[in-house]
Amino acid sequence: MEKTWKELLGSRWDKLLKLKRESTDPYVKDFRCPECNTLDTNHVIGWCDSGDIGLMMINECPRCGTKYRFHGTTTGRWNLDSFIGDLYTQLSVQK
Repeated sequence: MEKTWKELLGSRWDKLLKLKRESTDPYVKDFRCPECNTLDTNHVIGWCDSGDIGLMMINECPRCGTKYRFHGTTTGRWNLDSFIGDLYTQLSVQK
């Protein structure tokens, strides 16, 4: 039987859950900051549940500091276990 991300991440799972924020930040589809148009997904600071549009990662623009949300996953939009796995992967490869 395959292990879930929760089992694989252990205590890191709880730390990732604590990054949850409210979903009031602007939603972007093209990974560009809505204020300065900077293309960036390497500064993820959290995640949110955006209800009818699914789970999203929250990025902070390195240029102007604007926070915005985007779908940083193709598999975890509606599944918390898959989403947290994708979030962990994204945070692991951030510069």
